[in-house]
Amino acid sequence: MTRSTPALLALAVLALPGLAVGQDDPRLARTAEAYGAKAWPAPGPARLGVSPRAIAAPGWTARGFEVDPRRGEGALRLREEKAGAEVVVAARVLATPADARAALLRELAAGQRVLEPVAGVGEVAFGGGTKATLHLLHAVRGNVLMEVRAVARSEALGPEAVVTLAMALDALVLGAPPLEPGQAAGPRLLGVRVAPARVGAPAAVALDLDPAGDAAAHVVFECSGGASVVQTDAGWELFAPEPGRVKLTVWAASKELRVATAEVVVEVAP
Repeated sequence: MTRSTPALLALAVLALPGLAVGQDDPRLARTAEAYGAKAWPAPGPARLGVSPRAIAAPGWTARGFEVDPRRGEGALRLREEKAGAEVVVAARVLATPADARAALLRELAAGQRVLEPVAGVGEVAFGGGTKATLHLLHAVRGNVLMEVRAVARSEALGPEAVVTLAMALDALVLGAPPLEPGQAAGPRLLGVRVAPARVGAPAAVALDLDPAGDAAAHVVFECSGGASVVQTDAGWELFAPEPGRVKLTVWAASKELRVATAEVVVEVAP
């Protein structure tokens, strides 16, 4: 997916079905109008989550899988065994269906032209490419944003390849259990513990995870002041180049791309 700003509920909300879009963002308002968002069907339930890694894709070989815990996004790269075309199948799990539809609008707004509706995938789907073959498809179902895009040898793609893969991903979403009202899902990150830190010396970092929550399958850290957290044989360790305060933020995602986040401020001694 394009690396647009993460979708957030704005203070003011347009009266569109299941869609939260800020009235102070004219670009998104124009995009909503261009894509007929007022006529989109009502969203289905939020799901516990999904991983593109589990997709059923006969005739395709996995070439890599990457997760961005900050976005709750997983991207699976596939290579067609016969023709050699390569695509990325991506899913992003958001908190609510309204968040997912706002994220879809942001993806569509980042494009250079209006895409065409695609039937049979998700609750809403749009795609683009040549007259014969789709090279890109965006779709949404419940709280899951989906994308399939060609990344290499797109001229070798079969005419139904992108839609077929998108339908397989959509089937995974449909098979995921719906979230019950008030149900917590994903890792339960209670906090972050950091050992006393000194300039140039490693300081152990540990996550306080509630065992009642999901395991943290994917973790990423961001630090201020040029500091960094790296994984060593000893575990996660903080390295800081200078003394002072360092803000450390962590995102932890389950294998189904549900995300928890926490932050802590660390005083680094000389």
